[in-house]
Amino acid sequence: MRPNLLAFASLVFASVAIAQPATDVPATRGETPHPYTMGQDGHAPIARALAASRHDQRTVVVMFGGNWCIWCRRLDYSLTHDPVLAPIVRRSYRFVHVDSRANHALDEELGHPTTHGVPVLVVLDASGHPVFTQDTSLLELGDGHSRTRVEAFLRRYAPPSS
Repeated sequence: MRPNLLAFASLVFASVAIAQPATDVPATRGETPHPYTMGQDGHAPIARALAASRHDQRTVVVMFGGNWCIWCRRLDYSLTHDPVLAPIVRRSYRFVHVDSRANHALDEELGHPTTHGVPVLVVLDASGHPVFTQDTSLLELGDGHSRTRVEAFLRRYAPPSS
């Protein structure tokens, strides 16, 4: 009798899981044409972002990638144009776009985040040390990004006052 009860419970659980409404909402789609300054050393822009963030407490995130990367341009577009994500970014973040092909030393200093591929996001603390590396393939949904997943990432690392 127990095997039948177990099979019934599994069937009920599976049907409930399938019947759950989707909570993954797609982000606004598009592509920012040239968000990266190709060939630029990323150290100076990161230092400027960290200095500015000392005044307004915004979180600095390094976004490794390049203008040649469609996923980098798509993620940037979602972060700057999506009606839910863009206000969070403007209020709480400083994103620094770093050309991954021109910044091998910086990649090494930050713990080789580009081993995840690009784009990859590195959250920095106030001293410029990496706090978290986000593999952005986990934020994808279809041929774009998930507003739900990107928003969860942004809310997780936003300053407490945001």
